[in-house]
Amino acid sequence: MYINTNKVYGNSEWFDLFPEAKVTHLERVNSDHCHLLLQCLYRNRGNESGAKWHSRFHFESAWAEEERCSEIVTETWGEGGSSTTARELNLKMAKCGVALQRWNKVKKKVLNMRLNAYLQKK
Repeated sequence: MYINTNKVYGNSEWFDLFPEAKVTHLERVNSDHCHLLLQCLYRNRGNESGAKWHSRFHFESAWAEEERCSEIVTETWGEGGSSTTARELNLKMAKCGVALQRWNKVKKKVLNMRLNAYLQKK
């Protein structure tokens, strides 16, 4: 019996959300199965005419220790009321991710400035 599990499955609602999704079969390593890389294409609100590939959002566990992180999640998640569809949930998660990444970028910049000021004093 042969079972092929090297496939990606999704329902029609998922395919509506990610019509340009792309699956890549990666090289087999120590197995008769190969890893799959699923890339999802979405339209950037600032660029409706052209879609761009973006890397997926990564939540940094260190953020959970920051009070501002919780505030950002609460504020962003509360926008637009409740989510009843997968599309609405996806939009909320994307907005939350963008807000967290923006906050993290500013935070890194401030920390780097403080570090440089400290190093110059030495």
